[in-house]
Amino acid sequence: MRTKILFVIVLTFCFIVAAYAAPPFTPEKGKTALIVVDMQNDFVRDGGILQTKAAKATLGANKKLIDYFHAAKMPVIYTRIVNRNENLRVRLMSFGRPDALKANAIVPGFKRFYPDVKKELDAADVVDEIYPAKGDIVIDKDLFDAFQGTNLDLLLKANGIQTVLVTGTVTQICVDSTGKGAFNHGYNSVLISDAISTDASEPFVKELLTNFGRLWGRVMTSDQAIQELSR
Repeated sequence: MRTKILFVIVLTFCFIVAAYAAPPFTPEKGKTALIVVDMQNDFVRDGGILQTKAAKATLGANKKLIDYFHAAKMPVIYTRIVNRNENLRVRLMSFGRPDALKANAIVPGFKRFYPDVKKELDAADVVDEIYPAKGDIVIDKDLFDAFQGTNLDLLLKANGIQTVLVTGTVTQICVDSTGKGAFNHGYNSVLISDAISTDASEPFVKELLTNFGRLWGRVMTSDQAIQELSR
């Protein structure tokens, strides 16, 4: 009798531990979209007015995910933040980064010379290394959160999406805002740690990702995401 009771207690304990150890959700093939945030020339290229120097190092992880999603016929969505309208973000930039506004940072159609590729490119366009393929979706946005003021939510719902993987730059601004925006719109939200970039300090970013994983979704590497999607 005691042995049976002990067995039940141990089994119950194991179930409780497993329940708490298990992730809150697992990305599913066919129900997951990739959102590549603001990997634009002015953010990535040398000579970019708003360059995040660490962004180049994430191109490989981004391309790996993009290629996987293309092969699996799952949606790949690119966002571009653009300076085209007078809004609160642009007005704040006029105080915090007036040099960027004067230099036409991320203005669609404005051509800038980038020394790392030795040619002029559209300042607001996606970088060539991971340029959108036919069938990919490009969403221009005025604000940090890609869900705010765009049709992103409608596009995801129309495709039966339940989970979004978020990559790109800048981690603590548009990436974080979009990841939390996905959560706020009812999606499972994942930040891909080796496919996002920032110039912020490592302790700050570590705390940001820890908090995101506790409250808004999950944080995983590109390899971990592909492994879970491939089950």
